Amino acid sequence: MLILDKHTSNREMLPLFGSPVFISDLTFPDLVPFVLDLQKTVKSTSQSNAGGWQSPMYTNCSSVEVEPLWEAITQEANRCHQEIGLLNELKIKHLWFNVNEKHHFNWPHTHVGSIHSGSVYLQVPENSGDLRFQNSNQPAVGWAWSDVLPENTSNVNVYINQNDLCILPRKNMFVMFPSWLNHSVFPNMSDEKRISVAFDMGLRC
Repeated sequence: MLILDKHTSNREMLPLFGSPVFISDLTFPDLVPFVLDLQKTVKSTSQSNAGGWQSPMYTNCSSVEVEPLWEAITQEANRCHQEIGLLNELKIKHLWFNVNEKHHFNWPHTHVGSIHSGSVYLQVPENSGDLRFQNSNQPAVGWAWSDVLPENTSNVNVYINQNDLCILPRKNMFVMFPSWLNHSVFPNMSDEKRISVAFDMGLRC
């Protein structure tokens, strides 16, 4: 247990127990043709998806095409992990590809059994579905603060006083978050496919 005995001033706010969400851009070869070829030959699995296609999970980097992305995710995930003072080195536990066509979406879910989870976006048409995070203090925030939450999301405390927050994906964006954090994907309202890769991180033995 950590005891806070040093304070910067007589009056301060401590944003206790945050859910860090990391966002960056990765550099790797275009995987869209590889994923679309895979979709034609491999049957979809069923995870959190409502419609759409999800590949089987990769548990090791067995594909030459996937190797640069695998390495980029591993490096960036470890950088983020260390940035918040967490111990030990990470490895990818699972990695899988997602193709969401029009009206397809992903139900709210978590990734039990992992440390961090995330996505990298390979093809992102306009209006193809935001990534939504739910406040990890739910349902308490809903019943305790339901009448006082501001609608103005430009508020300086937006990461504290909102029930949920959405991220607009872009091509090659890396997003990583604690695996306990409830998240979902809004429906793809585009006529084009939205293509992403999802991953779970665990400890490197």
